[in-house]
Amino acid sequence: MEHPNAGKKPGYQSRTVPQYRTSPSYAGPNSYSRTTSQYYTVPCQPMMADLPVRENPRTTKVPAAKIPNAEATLKVLQIPCDGSHMKLISVPLLVISPEIVESNHSDGLESHLRHVPKLCNKGAMSFEWHSRSLDTMSAAQLGPNWKEDYFMYKCNDSKAGLKANAFFARVHGARVYGDAFVFRMEPDTYDGFTGRAEYVDMDHGFAKQTGAMELLDNLAVL
Repeated sequence: MEHPNAGKKPGYQSRTVPQYRTSPSYAGPNSYSRTTSQYYTVPCQPMMADLPVRENPRTTKVPAAKIPNAEATLKVLQIPCDGSHMKLISVPLLVISPEIVESNHSDGLESHLRHVPKLCNKGAMSFEWHSRSLDTMSAAQLGPNWKEDYFMYKCNDSKAGLKANAFFARVHGARVYGDAFVFRMEPDTYDGFTGRAEYVDMDHGFAKQTGAMELLDNLAVL
């Protein structure tokens, strides 16, 4: 009987398999765990005769640093210190390790998220890494019309050498010096392989949402 692959060139075929990602548990008052699934296409392995020969297959290892990060950059909303129009910028994501996390700057948020936008030293009015502060408001806190948790990176220290952010000049109790940056994620959603937060790009429609300015003002006073 003729083999079903006779006459065909060796190669890969595609199949569709489910991908599951499970949220790690989190002790926050407004958080919960959930498992989501999606489908993606992966290549099927070719027949053994088509595989290349390895001299030392047992010693072949893939360095951890070579594992690709599907979310290499993130669109973040920048609020300039001089009070000019907000703008979207794309920034790389910084993987958080225990050596660089200081809990007094983010109240444990950074180590929980596993990676964050790399926003320090983004210009003359951007905060230094040691002067950063990370604050958040969850979708549960914001109300039923909000689907994501929002975060703001800023400098709270008036002695850091940065001017007070003019955008928040009218907000009583605002503590924002230099530029501020806002980003977001789906509530309690993490990559099942790395455990890192899965963010959602900011867009131009954010400022048009009802309550968007109030959200920014609330983050400014935290």
